[in-house]
Amino acid sequence: MDNRYPPQEKSPQDKYGRDRSRDRDRDRDRDRDRMRERERDYPREYSQRKDSTNTPPDYQKNSSSPAVNVSSLDNLMADIGSMLTSPKSQNSSIGNKDTSGEINQLKKDHENEINKMQKEIDDLKAEVQDLKASLEEKTNALEVSEEKVKKIQNDYEAKEQECKDLLEEKEKLNKELDDLENEHQNLQEDYASREQMAKDIRQEVANLLEEIKDLQQKNEQLLAEKEKNEETIRKLKEGQDNKDNFSHHSSLKDRSPRDRSPRERSPRDRSPSARDEIRKTLDYVRPDLRDGVIKEDRIDAYEDAVDNLLDAKESEKPTNVLVAMKAIVISCKTITEDIESFENNTDLTNSDRDHLDNLKNYLSEALTTLMTSAKSYATSQGKTPVPDLEDSLLSLTDTIVDLIRSSKEIKTHDDDAPPPRKESFRERERERDRPRERGPAGAKTVPELKDFIKDNTDKIVVSIQSLLYNLRESSTFDNEFLDIVNGITSIVDEIINESHDTLDSLSASDYKPDIENILLDLTNSNSKLDELGQKMISSPQSKSTKQQIASASYDIANFVKNLINNLK
Repeated sequence: MDNRYPPQEKSPQDKYGRDRSRDRDRDRDRDRDRMRERERDYPREYSQRKDSTNTPPDYQKNSSSPAVNVSSLDNLMADIGSMLTSPKSQNSSIGNKDTSGEINQLKKDHENEINKMQKEIDDLKAEVQDLKASLEEKTNALEVSEEKVKKIQNDYEAKEQECKDLLEEKEKLNKELDDLENEHQNLQEDYASREQMAKDIRQEVANLLEEIKDLQQKNEQLLAEKEKNEETIRKLKEGQDNKDNFSHHSSLKDRSPRDRSPRERSPRDRSPSARDEIRKTLDYVRPDLRDGVIKEDRIDAYEDAVDNLLDAKESEKPTNVLVAMKAIVISCKTITEDIESFENNTDLTNSDRDHLDNLKNYLSEALTTLMTSAKSYATSQGKTPVPDLEDSLLSLTDTIVDLIRSSKEIKTHDDDAPPPRKESFRERERERDRPRERGPAGAKTVPELKDFIKDNTDKIVVSIQSLLYNLRESSTFDNEFLDIVNGITSIVDEIINESHDTLDSLSASDYKPDIENILLDLTNSNSKLDELGQKMISSPQSKSTKQQIASASYDIANFVKNLINNLK
């Protein structure tokens, strides 16, 4: 072993320096490791702070931040400074040049290390400041972005709700549109149907007008021929008067109306006869009015109404009988009111009430028959035979007489059994002349029925034309309009009844089932027209009712036409 360099025992200062060097190396390694960990963890911490909704107002330093490293370096520098500033006597006591050089080298190394670390610390501080400023800037930008996102979200929700409302409104409008389209389609179909109906009615009315025109021409020809014949008759009578002597005129003047034959009797001869007979009948029953149920002034009013009706029949306007009929209807109503008042104020037996009800029904039927005769007379312009109107008037008078006498007997005796129906004055006077009820043997033959319907068709045509004219020209409708409707329905009822009588009299081989179907349709249309006439009075401005009346009138004319065509 070479002993040229014997081992020297190290001094305590050397040991202290080595220990301090190891401590510094250890601290430096620890600080370096911490710096690496911080550089590794910093992006994650920065991302976490960026994602956080609550950014701390000040930058918080953790235990691994560069500030801790700065503190360690300060401690190290303090230790080095204390070593450098220690008494020179102590350094000189070492007395070893190698130790002094090592210390100087160590000092130099530490200063370089310190400078290097200080530079790194300054760089890190600058970086931290930049990052902090960037973080604050991005935090502010994030807050602004969050506000914008929140506003956009609110706007989106509002728009979404608005879209939902618009979709609901669209569905509602689509449904309303479908309903309106269906309604429009129905109205179009109804309009087309009514247009076709109106077209048919106009065509039928045109045909009826053409027929009326032809009938008017024929009527004018007949009137001209009648005037010519009357002029001829007048001239012949004048010549005959010049040839006849005065005694012949006197003998004719002495003859009463009852002595003349039916051919010699004029309408003016029959009217006074009916007037006198009604007056005689009412005078016969007047004693029963005293202390009776029906007041005498009711009968006086009825008698005046009868005179007015007969006067209207003799006037130049046949429609005047409809005006006169109103007074008869009113007088009959007052008579029934007296009967009803008696029934309400008197304790009558069921049989008495039934008997009075039957008499009131008879009165209503007789009044209806008279109204039918009057309407037929008016709508036919006086062509209906006058005896039909007079016979209906006499029948109504007989019914009133029965009602007067029966109510008087019920009031006087108040029997349990209904009083027997006494024979009226007119019945006793005309018992021998009363016609037998017509049975199947009295029914018309098919040719007779066809002629009968043709004759009444002219009346129906005239009445329907008058009805349609009233519908077009009038805005209000009164009883005169109702009289026209009733005139049509009465004629149709008469046609239906005569047709049924004829069908009942036919044999099985001659039976015509098609006519039954036509009569059924005609009956329905006639009833419909009657109902619509009443409805028109209560609702005069209803256009639909006017259209229905025109349609029902067209149906009646069409069914009557079909009935004539099927009677072969």
